[in-house]
Amino acid sequence: MVRPNESETEPIRPIDRRDVLRGTAGAVAAGLGVAAFSGGAAAHFPSELDVDVVGAINPDTPARVPVRIRRTEIDGEEFDPTERDLRYRFGSPDGVADGGGATPVDHVEQPNAVWLFFRADETGFDGDDSTGELRWDKDETREHGYSGTDSVHIVGRRSR
Repeated sequence: MVRPNESETEPIRPIDRRDVLRGTAGAVAAGLGVAAFSGGAAAHFPSELDVDVVGAINPDTPARVPVRIRRTEIDGEEFDPTERDLRYRFGSPDGVADGGGATPVDHVEQPNAVWLFFRADETGFDGDDSTGELRWDKDETREHGYSGTDSVHIVGRRSR
């Protein structure tokens, strides 16, 4: 076997442990780099929340958008929104996935649900959306939590 840039008269050095380690380390580093830039290490928000978006949304106004989140069971445990921190974001699925979306400006607790109210002009809807997404962040890192979706009716068009 002849390696590139070697003549047939030079002896071929056998592959040793260092060669294997260098190759493995390079492959691992490349894999981590691809995961970091391709979303492989992305946030984790399973769609488990029971969400209702009520009324039409005009993203050109600061009107409030009411969103109800109900108590539900997730992986055998109860998710009671009345007992959770108010770390919610609501808006277009793409905007919320990118860390955006509106945060609640007000809320009302009921026995099995919480009504959250969001400013329509902070939701990121562009008029072509048909689904709204609510995310609950387990902590301030916004890397893990739960989400829920509901159909939305957009009126008007975003003028930006």
